[in-house]
Amino acid sequence: MHKRVAGSRQRESLEINYKGILNSVEEGIFALDERGVCIYCNPASRRILGYKKEEDFLGKRLHSILHFAHPDGSSYPESECKILQAILTGKYESVNSEVFWNADGAPVPVTYSCFPQTKNGRIAGSVISFSDLSNQKLQQKKLEASEAKYRNIFKNANAGIIYVNESGYTVSANLFFQTLLLYSLKELQELHYSEFTVKEDFEKEVLLRKELHEGKRDEYKIEKRYIRKDGNIIWVSSGVSAFREQPASPLSYVAVIHDISDRKDFERKLTESNATKDKFFSIIAHDLRNPVGSLKTISELLNRDLRAGDMNGAAEMAGLLGKQITNTLELLNDLLEWSGAQAEKITFSPVPLRVKDVFEERAAYHQVQAGNKQLTIKFTADESLMVYADLHMLNTILRNLITNAIKFSYENGLIWLDAEKETDEMISISVQDQGTGIPPPVQEKLFLPGTKYSTPGTWSENGTGLGLMLCKEFVGKHGGEIRIKSAEGAGSRITFTLPVSKSNPGEREIF
Repeated sequence: MHKRVAGSRQRESLEINYKGILNSVEEGIFALDERGVCIYCNPASRRILGYKKEEDFLGKRLHSILHFAHPDGSSYPESECKILQAILTGKYESVNSEVFWNADGAPVPVTYSCFPQTKNGRIAGSVISFSDLSNQKLQQKKLEASEAKYRNIFKNANAGIIYVNESGYTVSANLFFQTLLLYSLKELQELHYSEFTVKEDFEKEVLLRKELHEGKRDEYKIEKRYIRKDGNIIWVSSGVSAFREQPASPLSYVAVIHDISDRKDFERKLTESNATKDKFFSIIAHDLRNPVGSLKTISELLNRDLRAGDMNGAAEMAGLLGKQITNTLELLNDLLEWSGAQAEKITFSPVPLRVKDVFEERAAYHQVQAGNKQLTIKFTADESLMVYADLHMLNTILRNLITNAIKFSYENGLIWLDAEKETDEMISISVQDQGTGIPPPVQEKLFLPGTKYSTPGTWSENGTGLGLMLCKEFVGKHGGEIRIKSAEGAGSRITFTLPVSKSNPGEREIF
């Protein structure tokens, strides 16, 4: 008797514990008999579906209350109901996404599982456990919307975006980045990022990426150079941060790229412009002041000789004065042309010109100057050789090069002008002398902005340091290049290129 009472109390205690557990869980739970009639519903099931009393379910077929229609409102036949199928077959059923209909007639997205129950070897019903997916669905929609937003940003951003894995290979890149480097996504994915980054910049970035990997920084920014598929180099600003897809995933990198080539080009031009300005002021402060000071000194000596009646001395001073005025005028002309070229104020008007005609006129122009040193100017050019050039600029180029050749030539030497077709598009024109030559270190600096090179000639003639810079400016305006071949004591050969002109100038006067 005592044992039966104790056993009864134990069963009551277990039932109370089970009921407490079922009443406290967050999942909704229904118990159905073998006909699909509800015999139990926990508080969570009523809360999720908006019912207040358990009587709303007890004694009623569950399918007709909450599982009678699909999400689109179409009828859900009992023959297709997984809940009832579990009772009929005795097999466990699990559904990841369906709807139960709540008390207000609205669908509630749920996931549920059906656990068939047996008694004495026969199916006695089923227990249904379900969870509300409303918040999960809402979060999923928000996530999808966010992903769509960022996919749209990634696709249409007015900047390059590239994802790189821990090994340095491209995972993905947007169209802007592909267009910027002229590579397709497939081509980028086969390249290590060092293969399209200038080596010097890659080596700098390795250190920054190491700090990022070690957690010493959250992000970094760097201005670097990319090598495009066509071999051209562009400047970019790159902002890089690191992330992991999952906590245990390898580190990946995302970089936002902006093309700053135009800005870098502007900075380069600004640097050159500042160097030009410094050069200009240097000439004003030194080169121009000295000859003007010499003019003052010579005029004072001339005045002294005239007062003393020394006509021979006065004649000598007058000769010196004339030479100094000529040199100063040449300096001013060079200075004005050079500064005008820097400010792009000189009109560029190319026309077809016969090279031989230009050589003939230049040789005649410099004959007196060359004759002072007993120098001979010779030239050769095919009659049919034509350039498409601005006559004033071409004359200025040749005037400076021939003047330099005379300046650095020894007496009784030879200056040679020649021209030939270098390519189908360009003609090369050269001025060669047998003078002092130019040391190799100096040759490398002659055309650099802000670099001044001027040495006395074989007769101690002074120069402005502007002539070759002016030649480079004018040759560049024609799309040509200028180069030097020289050795100390063996003379110099300066060659520049101009575009070919296939037109015949006819009888047009070029002088």
